[in-house]
Amino acid sequence: MSGLIGQEVRLEPGAINVRIGEGRTAEVLRNLCHQVSIEKPEQWNRICERMRELFGVELDEPQHIVKGAR
Repeated sequence: MSGLIGQEVRLEPGAINVRIGEGRTAEVLRNLCHQVSIEKPEQWNRICERMRELFGVELDEPQHIVKGAR
């Protein structure tokens, strides 16, 4: 996955669709992971388990870091 950026905004569903159309899939994936982890933690756990089974990787829980917050 590519497309890491220094700052990233949390996307609303309509904006996610626009990003998909623009081919900005990494940005979309990060936002969807954050959304699932907040709204459906049990599903996030299932995703983490599956990634571990399929690829042997451990996913950290996504964090929304507000710029300038201390």
